[in-house]
Amino acid sequence: MNAQNNTKKAREILVVDDESQIREAVTKDLALVGETFNIHQAVDGVEALQVLKLLQQQKLDLAMVITDMEMPNMNGIELLAEIRKTHGLTKLPILMLTSVNDKSRVIEAISLNVTNYLIKPWTAYDLVDKVAFCLKKGEESKKFI
Repeated sequence: MNAQNNTKKAREILVVDDESQIREAVTKDLALVGETFNIHQAVDGVEALQVLKLLQQQKLDLAMVITDMEMPNMNGIELLAEIRKTHGLTKLPILMLTSVNDKSRVIEAISLNVTNYLIKPWTAYDLVDKVAFCLKKGEESKKFI
């Protein structure tokens, strides 16, 4: 690693999925992006909103959310809708993971301005590619704020 990489601040990412194996797989694949991340985890949308509130209170700049679509208590679509209504998070990049091959659900997520989606199972390359796209979109949206 060169000195420039060592001084770059780690980005904050929230990973939301009710399956711990999926959260672990996402975390492992994020190591391939070539950046340093502080990974926060939640098991559903309800817990994710609590984590988001805590991160905002700590004035941590969240780079993106990676969330499953189907979860108990509050699913990914409901979480997406809540995030889009939250001041300061309306442009937050969100990558939706789904095993659901239901076009109406994907269209619903798109209508709520999901940044991108990825169908399970994914390859590490696919996840890295989608995360890089989302992070770039997040940086672009900050230029206009």
